[in-house]
Formats: sequence, C-alpha cells, structure tokens
Amino acid sequence: MKKSLRLIVFTAIAAMLCFSSCTKDPEKLIVGKWKVVSARCSDQYFGDAVENDKGTTWNFKENGTFTGTMNIMDFIGSDISCNYTCDDSSLELRGGDLKGTFDGESYNIVYMFDIDEISRKELSISGKVKISDTYDGYTDTYSFSVSYDLEKK
Repeated sequence: MKKSLRLIVFTAIAAMLCFSSCTKDPEKLIVGKWKVVSARCSDQYFGDAVENDKGTTWNFKENGTFTGTMNIMDFIGSDISCNYTCDDSSLELRGGDLKGTFDGESYNIVYMFDIDEISRKELSISGKVKISDTYDGYTDTYSFSVSYDLEKK
C-alpha cells in the first residue's frame, strides 16, 4: 500500500511538472521579431493607414522596448521605437516616438491590446488606439478599434 501511494504521488508530481513546463509566459513568447500578416481598423479614416502595416516588422526586445513600423497617421507612418508592457492577457505600447509634436501640435498615442492568441509562431491582438492632440490649451482625444495578426520571423 505504501509503495502504491508513493507511486501515485510521484506520478502526480511528474505530471504537474510536465504540464507546467509546457506553458510559456506571454512576456517570454512575445520577445522577438514578428511580421504583420493582417491589420484591421474599425475607423474609416484610419482604416487604410492601418492596412498598410501589413508586411511590416515589429520587434519586441527583452528590455521592454519595441521597434516597428506603423501607419496610423501621416506623421507616424514610419519607424517607431517606444516601450511596451505585456502580461497574461494584454499588451500596451506607449511613450518613445509615440509622443511628440507635429505641425505645432502635441500628441500622445497609446496602443492598448488584448492578447487573443499567442504561441511561439503566432500572435493575434485586438484593442484600441487612443490619440490625444493638444493645441491652444485644448486636448482632444480620439480612439478606435484595431486588430493585428502577426507571425514570427
């Protein structure tokens, strides 16, 4: 009986270790270079710009920095470097080149995504882009929905 109990306990512990080692944290899985395979936007005005992200490369580095190409607005349709945070279910891009001035106006852009799916080879995210413009002491905020599918390069 004692021998059977030991075998059962050992088997249960081995199974738990095996299954827990198979799952990876999103923070680790997201690190690396990704190619945007599809980009969609709910807004008619920004939709074409977002679709132009298809084929671009996004790079998430271990130190919490992001570099990539995004085409939300004319003055942001270029290489971007900013910070990112990632947890079990969300991804956020902010700061860096997403903050600054253009044509005398200050702007701040934040990308807030839900992680719909992530694996070693695929990343699917959906969420909101929030754009705040400040001019003449007045702040205007605009947000719209976006979603991206990426594959590991």
